[in-house]
Amino acid sequence: MIGSLSSLPLPDGDGTPPGSALYTDPLQDRLLEDYAIEVPIVPWPGPPQRLLRISAQIYNRTTDYRRLAAALQDLLEP
Repeated sequence: MIGSLSSLPLPDGDGTPPGSALYTDPLQDRLLEDYAIEVPIVPWPGPPQRLLRISAQIYNRTTDYRRLAAALQDLLEP
């Protein structure tokens, strides 16, 4: 991590190209709806590949990152 931002690769998505610039990944939607975690997931360099972007800011706590890790484990397990 350099500075306060980090991009983490995720397993490939379903390959659906974004419909618009306001596209949100289905995983991003699930994190928000099911876990109240708001974090951007972007197609990079293009679908189906994607990145999760996190920002380490003073208002975030270690417990927030642990909750994110646990939620990702729940949602990404086969």
